[in-house]
Amino acid sequence: MAKRPSMKTTKKQIVEWGMNNIPEAGYGVDACNMETYCWRCGCERHTERCHVVPHSLGGEDTPSNYRLFCNDCHREQPNVKDYDATDKWVRETNVGMYNIFWKIREIFQSVGAEVSWHYGEPLNSSTEQWISTEFLKRVKAAGIHVDVTNIHNIARMIT
Repeated sequence: MAKRPSMKTTKKQIVEWGMNNIPEAGYGVDACNMETYCWRCGCERHTERCHVVPHSLGGEDTPSNYRLFCNDCHREQPNVKDYDATDKWVRETNVGMYNIFWKIREIFQSVGAEVSWHYGEPLNSSTEQWISTEFLKRVKAAGIHVDVTNIHNIARMIT
């Protein structure tokens, strides 16, 4: 296996490219915060240069082939040759609010730990309804205001 060349593209170059080329709508971060927040989860965390198309699949060392994600989001990012897959994943899984992504996931996982599947069958509708109601109740109890229009993104983000 050939050694991967070192990345020469800087975070600053990636941010400049992102501010000029990524529409803010549907992304986890506004352009003014692209330097200090994860572009997917919207949390103020240390970010890493993450290939959109991995080097091993022919991805180039250019600003357009990177996004800045925290380590947790980087590990969940698609590792595929499809250039559009990462941006699609970001838009489908971010919650559109700063610094709450991982708290929401934690709440959802706590709800999920309290349900059971009948062996080999999908969740029944009454269990799905309980999950939805309980999840929203716990999010509100945590002091997080969730816009109902973001519920679909939250569901995709945590499943």
